Amino acid sequence: LNEFDVLYIGWTAYASNEGMQALYDRSSHIGEFLENGGGLVAFSEYGDNELDWLWLPFDIQYWTQHGETIEIVDHYHPVNNGLTSSHLSFWYSSLHNTFLEYTEFLSPITTEGSSGDAVTLVGDYNGLNGRIVLSGQDADWHFVYNYGPKGDAAGLLIANALDWVG
Repeated sequence: LNEFDVLYIGWTAYASNEGMQALYDRSSHIGEFLENGGGLVAFSEYGDNELDWLWLPFDIQYWTQHGETIEIVDHYHPVNNGLTSSHLSFWYSSLHNTFLEYTEFLSPITTEGSSGDAVTLVGDYNGLNGRIVLSGQDADWHFVYNYGPKGDAAGLLIANALDWVG
């Protein structure tokens, strides 16, 4: 992995068990990659695979849910550059999971509108190296298929995330 700048994990709905197992088996390698300053961007894991989010080299608790309203809680974070809560909401299923518990080096920059649960988390691995963006939104799917009215916003979210970690 260390020959790359960023590890990008797209929306994992319909991912094979073998693919998710491969990520899980390399969790320690992903941790080393982050310790060496690599970046990680990962979008929604749909909740239909028992290894969803378990491949991360740190503990995180998520909840599978599908919602429409996203609230930006950190308007100044570079991942949110050029975006508004309206841009990130009403994608005809704007999110597929929220994060309930997460490590202290991650902070929410967006939340789910009614529960306030974290939707997008950002931080530096162990508070030192390797920037991380994790999101319960499937921006890559909405951008590729231009599904819903906000395909351009989805593309901007992806670009911002990659720019910030890379």
